[in-house]
Amino acid sequence: MQDTDEKRSETYLRRFAELKAERQNTDRVGTLWNFAFSEAEQERWEEAFVLFRQALAECGACPARGENHKTFGLVYGHSGDYQSTELQLQKAAELMPDDTEVREALAIVEVWPREIGGGFRTALRGKSPLAAGLPPD
Repeated sequence: MQDTDEKRSETYLRRFAELKAERQNTDRVGTLWNFAFSEAEQERWEEAFVLFRQALAECGACPARGENHKTFGLVYGHSGDYQSTELQLQKAAELMPDDTEVREALAIVEVWPREIGGGFRTALRGKSPLAAGLPPD
């Protein structure tokens, strides 16, 4: 009986350590993401993209990966980088095929910039909560 309790205790301790490490990683990813978005709001694109890439790398296969690619893609759109916008949104679509915002943003990317007079923020106005947080085109 004691042997069983020891094994159970070891299992619980190991699982607790795993959950604690997972939580710390999630907190770090969230912090990097917040810093990246703050840089993007100030249109410091290169700094933002370095932080976004770090957050994605640290996230690994975390549950928020699809949302992270979507946000990264939308911010790339605001910066004017069409190709990176499409790449990140396609990754988001693979992870979240039913996400309406991703589908709408990809539809915009398909015709942008040749058919849309104005920037990505203008095209997304009213469709993306992220567009509201960034300065106008």
